Amino acid sequence: MMAPILWKFKSQSSAFGIFIDANRCWVGNQSGEIFVLNLQGKVINQFQLPDGVKCLVADDAWIYAGCDDGN
Repeated sequence: MMAPILWKFKSQSSAFGIFIDANRCWVGNQSGEIFVLNLQGKVINQFQLPDGVKCLVADDAWIYAGCDDGN
């Protein structure tokens, strides 16, 4: 049995960093863009970093993005 697809999002570049919590979905792509989506798939915020995003992790207060430039 396959899980249903609720929505799709095209980040216009390969997305490697993805983090989902109870309220948001964060997607970071190879172009250094980070998109914050609500759970219905609507973009609610967007950031631009200087290099490609490879990972997104979070703790209780912060979200961290690991980029190709090592920062």
